[in-house]
Amino acid sequence: MSALNFNQIHPNTKDIQHLLNPDFRSYNFDVIDGLYYEFDLTQAPRYNLDGEKISDSHRIVNVKFNEQPLDTEQEFLVATNNYRAQGGGKFPHLDGSTVVIEAPDENRNILASYIQDEKNINPSADGNWRFVDNLMG
Repeated sequence: MSALNFNQIHPNTKDIQHLLNPDFRSYNFDVIDGLYYEFDLTQAPRYNLDGEKISDSHRIVNVKFNEQPLDTEQEFLVATNNYRAQGGGKFPHLDGSTVVIEAPDENRNILASYIQDEKNINPSADGNWRFVDNLMG
């Protein structure tokens, strides 16, 4: 679903193409820290804005964990907020049925406490995702 933030790009056209999908809400653009992956924007979107599958394409490619290709059978525990875990953003397969731990504290309060305790933090992007370099045709 996060790949819907970007329009499909056609590398062999000279027409102006807009990268961002104006219908996609930016607060629904999630990244998964701990994985490295690439967006192949030459592929059609897999889902529409309602979370319905519309193609068998794969826009997320070259996924790696610990610098190795991702084992698609491997399971991960993902920390997220209750909005996403309960299906917010219409992400497929997220409906609250797979929640393992439901903490009483909100993510923003945990982060605020951490920042207050640490006093000095260095928030920086770790570059764990990028676009596939195939857009020049």
